[in-house]
Amino acid sequence: MLIRLAICDDSVQIQETIKTYLQEYFNKIPHRVEFHCFNSGDALCENYRIGAYHLIFLDIEMEGRNGIEVSDFIRKEMNDQAVQIVFISGHEFYALALFENRPFNFLIKPIHQEQIHQLMDTFLSLYDLNSSKFQCKVKKTLYQFDLAEIIYFSSDARKVTVHTTDKEVSFYGHLDNIESGLQSPMFLRIHKSYLVNYQHIRVMNFDNVVLSDDTVLHISQAQRLPVRDQFLSLVQKDW
Repeated sequence: MLIRLAICDDSVQIQETIKTYLQEYFNKIPHRVEFHCFNSGDALCENYRIGAYHLIFLDIEMEGRNGIEVSDFIRKEMNDQAVQIVFISGHEFYALALFENRPFNFLIKPIHQEQIHQLMDTFLSLYDLNSSKFQCKVKKTLYQFDLAEIIYFSSDARKVTVHTTDKEVSFYGHLDNIESGLQSPMFLRIHKSYLVNYQHIRVMNFDNVVLSDDTVLHISQAQRLPVRDQFLSLVQKDW
């Protein structure tokens, strides 16, 4: 499986350091890796294509568009909710300001080999790129979606709708079967009628979630504590 990584930092030395640590990591596992390096946020934005990268290492403090502005461009203008972003900075105070754009991790300079290797262990355990598809059949048409592009599933009686970043498809099925078939910790059963993708949760409230497409879904009373525990467990793995 080819994993596509982007490194955006105005320091060539930091680019090379991250790339070296990543190459050392991928020399020990069967995945192939492809690198794309950018010296500025403007360059990354100008060349950005949805689906081009699985993971981006993004410096915050750059001339032109800084890392926060670049992440706004990716999440809001390009509406790419699937790519994972690792922010890099020399200052810890940026961390809370980045939550809205759902960072995968936040690294403080100087960057060490162990940090990169642990981060990639977490990335590969949470986002298994070899089993990241969902299929459903509507009459004679077979649909296949990347899990990362699925925002949530909803059910109404015997019909299930998969809501993705660009379409909705309804088919006959049961949400229980979909949940067990996915076998993914990234999907949270917040209600008997809703199964949501952690990657697309923008805000987690006590009784509802706000998703990346601004949909607000109710969390059933019975699910509030287990869902919150699962959500916090995923947040801690990311960070």
